[in-house]
Amino acid sequence: MRIKSIKFQINLKRLFNLTIAWVFAGFFFTIIEFLLVNPAAKIPNIKYLTSDIHISSYDFWRSVSTTMLGAVIAGLSIGAFEIFYFQDRFRKKSFGYTVFIKNLIAYGEFGFASQTNPEMEWIG
Repeated sequence: MRIKSIKFQINLKRLFNLTIAWVFAGFFFTIIEFLLVNPAAKIPNIKYLTSDIHISSYDFWRSVSTTMLGAVIAGLSIGAFEIFYFQDRFRKKSFGYTVFIKNLIAYGEFGFASQTNPEMEWIG
């Protein structure tokens, strides 16, 4: 019984680390988005996206907060699925099969998100 609790603790630490990685990636994405939308940043050789977006309606802190919330939710859900399901389910499968199934699931989730979110119409 003690071994399972140690394994569970290790898996929780891995889940925490994956969630933190998602949060850092989300924050990095928000900074890049802000620099591309905000012409006041004056980055050379960058085409700004202000022709489609009204800069007065862009709220940086709202974008940060929603991205962080989404990153925490995505990190917890995808990390838990990865650690508690894929780790045991695909242990004896080949690497190629595992990568194929994971990509199939990821593309399915992305396709579902683009169909339900009208702001993602430009994706395809």
